[in-house]
Amino acid sequence: MAIWSGNRTGVYPLTRLNSGERPGTRARPLVWRLFILCGAVTLPLFAFVALLLTQYAQSARDHLQRAGQEAVRDIADDLDRDIASLKAVLETLTFSTRITARDFASFHMLATVVARNADLSLVLSDRQGQQLVNTRVPYGSELPLRTNSFEEAIRTRGPVVSDLFTGAVSKAPVYSLAAPVFGLQSGEVEYLLAFSIDPIRLRDLMRTSALDPHAFAGVIDRNGRTMARTADHEKYLGTRPDALLGAIGSQREGQVRVTSRDGAPILASFTRMKSTGWIVAYGVPVSFVDEPMRRLMRQVFGMGLLTLAIGGAGGYFYARRIVGALSSLGHSASEVGRGEIVQPLRTAVSEINDVGARLARASHDLRQTTEAKDALLYEVNHRVKNSLAVVTSLLAMQMRQTPDDASKRGLEDLRTRIDVMASVHQRLYESGRHDRLDLGQFLREIANDMTQALGRSRTRLTTDCDHGIIVGVDRTTSLALIVGELLTNAIKHGAQDAACEITVTAKRMQDGRIAVTVSDDGPGLPAGFSVSVRSGMGMRIVSGLVRQIRGELRTNPGEAGARFEIILEEAE
Repeated sequence: MAIWSGNRTGVYPLTRLNSGERPGTRARPLVWRLFILCGAVTLPLFAFVALLLTQYAQSARDHLQRAGQEAVRDIADDLDRDIASLKAVLETLTFSTRITARDFASFHMLATVVARNADLSLVLSDRQGQQLVNTRVPYGSELPLRTNSFEEAIRTRGPVVSDLFTGAVSKAPVYSLAAPVFGLQSGEVEYLLAFSIDPIRLRDLMRTSALDPHAFAGVIDRNGRTMARTADHEKYLGTRPDALLGAIGSQREGQVRVTSRDGAPILASFTRMKSTGWIVAYGVPVSFVDEPMRRLMRQVFGMGLLTLAIGGAGGYFYARRIVGALSSLGHSASEVGRGEIVQPLRTAVSEINDVGARLARASHDLRQTTEAKDALLYEVNHRVKNSLAVVTSLLAMQMRQTPDDASKRGLEDLRTRIDVMASVHQRLYESGRHDRLDLGQFLREIANDMTQALGRSRTRLTTDCDHGIIVGVDRTTSLALIVGELLTNAIKHGAQDAACEITVTAKRMQDGRIAVTVSDDGPGLPAGFSVSVRSGMGMRIVSGLVRQIRGELRTNPGEAGARFEIILEEAE
């Protein structure tokens, strides 16, 4: 029978309350619940710390990015200052009278001293590109035409800086700074004076800047070729960093993420030199830029695991104490359920101690109530049995005074049924229980009593009943009446002309149900026999009682020997 209990939102079965579950929830161990509680307490704090550390890591990464941008600007300023200083020296030399006087030998000596001090080469050529003086070779050596054009210097009448090219004399990559030399009389450009500069100068200038150990810097000319690089200068000289150029595009300065020729992702800060338009790039491996974030993430993750481990260990330790206390409480509750007296608990949890004390009081109250009820029920069973015995005595007296044989048989059947009911109460009284009986033992006793009472000497009774089939008193009474009716019919009809063997069994089936069988080896049931269409009082009683206990009645009409089988749901 369903029992329901109310709550704030509705009702739910009381049996679910007894199992500790609420509707829609799944039972979990207390250790699990405490671990979740620890996580619920520590995770918000962990998330807050993680947020702070993440912001700090982002700030550190932003700092590195700003430092890269400032570094590339400083490098570009240093290179611009070097170009400006060389321009000043070069423009001073263009005013030398030795050039306008065509005293090239004397100018060669002067240019050699200046070039040696500046650690570069000086080249003097005419407008057509023929070299006249080159400090790389002694004066008087045969000199070629210059390999690059200085049309811009002639057109602008001012100093210009070239991109990377191969020197006609050095046969090596160089860049130049050229300035026009004007004639005294014409005022037109008659000669071009140029510094021929090894790109190593750019590399050395960049190396003097405060570069991070993980970083490298480079210079790219206006044609997109690498002029200098602080790392692997010779390897990358003259090459085109297409990935970097594509990412930069027409931007003047900024930061881009690209993949280097070595396949490593880098963060490149870049700017364009004011004096030449060359691109100065400052590259840092992305792994180095992101390392603060990754390091802090590892620290946060490790700290989170440690926090959860400590919280989980603490929760597990305290959960064991609570679980132990709850186990003691459950043991006390089981003892109360068995009707035993329990003592108050002494655990580390005061609330559990309170419940234990109430269970102890309840066990005493329940024992007193149970004893009083049992005593009352025992007395009721005894009185009912005695009352039924009086009824059967009255029926016996009535039978002796009744001359009609049919009436006597009716009264005899009635007395037999009352005897069966009296036997139920007698067994309850003798067993010390008032609510249930062992079905197998009870049926054996009932069958023996009825066989002896009916007094048929040619009837042999065999019982085969399993032990431990406990059935409630309501079904026991009905089964006793059913078996009594079936035994009466078997003795009356199965043993009319010959000896008869009657078998009573009570078995537990594989699916947990109970099968009670009454059979005999007599003539058997006629073909087409059906309990529902029989008009006899006994069969009507059997049919009604089977329906009352929600059982199923099976018969074997047309076969040798009568067989009645009652199938019941599983035992109590």
